[in-house]
Amino acid sequence: MKNSYTPDSVASQTIGFIDSCVVKALSDSICNIITNADSITIARLKVKGDTISETDRKRLNTYESTLVNYIVTTPGYYQTNVPVYGLFFPQIEVSYKHKEEAISMRYDLSLKKWYAYNNSGSELCGFDISDSSMLRFSSIIFPNDTLLETLLTLPSK
Repeated sequence: MKNSYTPDSVASQTIGFIDSCVVKALSDSICNIITNADSITIARLKVKGDTISETDRKRLNTYESTLVNYIVTTPGYYQTNVPVYGLFFPQIEVSYKHKEEAISMRYDLSLKKWYAYNNSGSELCGFDISDSSMLRFSSIIFPNDTLLETLLTLPSK
């Protein structure tokens, strides 16, 4: 008996809709870039002083793009934005490009916050990370990252 679940069968399915709370939080034009992206990349970020630099960038394949889109469009990621007393130091950046438009989402996985940025680097919105899905996904993409591994092994509150 052949297993009907394969990465290709999942990757061939596109996100047919986005929850209304996601559209309200991000706007229709940003949701359009996310759902119709020509390319999606993920980067590990390093913060030194006031500058953020990339240490590694990877273009996601179809299966990985489907997974990250599922995570990013989860309604729980758009429900709260509780003020925290800490500096935002993103470790991961997911970038979407559709034609001439682009959007970047930066994730501080230790502070459990994320922010969306436009082409010019202006902050568009930010919310709390509701679960560990992005952390687990990032650790799969970057398996040798000691910070991600450490964050995965920490007990959740």
